[in-house]
Amino acid sequence: MNISADLFSQGFLWLTNGVAAAMLILALFFINWRVVIANSQIHHVFGLCTVLLMLAWSLRAGISDGLGIHLFLITAVHLLMGWQLAIWVAALAISGTIALDLEAPEGFGVNMLVSVIVPLLTNYVVWRMHDRSNANHPFSFIFLVATLGGAISVFSSGACMTLILWGQNIYAFDQIVNEFWVFIPLIAAPEATINGMLISILIFNYPEWVRLFDEDRYFA
Repeated sequence: MNISADLFSQGFLWLTNGVAAAMLILALFFINWRVVIANSQIHHVFGLCTVLLMLAWSLRAGISDGLGIHLFLITAVHLLMGWQLAIWVAALAISGTIALDLEAPEGFGVNMLVSVIVPLLTNYVVWRMHDRSNANHPFSFIFLVATLGGAISVFSSGACMTLILWGQNIYAFDQIVNEFWVFIPLIAAPEATINGMLISILIFNYPEWVRLFDEDRYFA
């Protein structure tokens, strides 16, 4: 999902840009730089995910003035790289859409908040809950973390966008429900399916690519 920067005041845009910058800086302190620098596979996955996200987010459908919807794919990126690198992948992808003149530079923060930070935090919580459970079958990881997590991330992003648009008095609540929320299930279904399919293919063929998948636990 994306929101046009033209809908918001400069103060709100500065606030969201500050939040996005703070999250990006925070992620730098949690990255295992020794592993990242030494492992060339991470470099390849990082570059591939950045390009794929930029392409996916360039394909969007407009609904109301200033609002657009697109696939997230942030769940798969999170499971592949962890939240620390995933947030930087997404930031570079959004920067790519700005370079293609699909987004305004000042809208970087608000789109990071809606399309990246909120769904990414949602995915992290889903993964942590499953990681702490007794589930040890690979299909539980596929269906609960990748598939269900992908769907939940869409609804969490939709809730965040609703609070922003309603709280900023940009659209009435009824208009948001009638013109925006009718599309949420239509996005959640393919989002869940695509993330589930991608992760299932990877963990059964290249499990070492999925950093948050514990082979010893699920393939014991």
